[in-house]
Amino acid sequence: MDWTLDERYKQPQFKDPSATLMMLPSDLVLIQDAGFKKYVELYAKDPKLFYADFAQAFQTLEELGTSNLVSIA
Repeated sequence: MDWTLDERYKQPQFKDPSATLMMLPSDLVLIQDAGFKKYVELYAKDPKLFYADFAQAFQTLEELGTSNLVSIA
């Protein structure tokens, strides 16, 4: 699928040929880089694996806590 820059937005955003789907530059990297694409394809074939891996990763983040946070506002 070809993704083109959607000029309507100030920040970079891409649209599919039908203009019904959008992606951010960070989304496109996931399908353009071979190192990331293998995971996109793996999780697309097995959503249960994605949810299991995500749950484990999120749990790890939660258990690490939130010390040393810095306000950016």
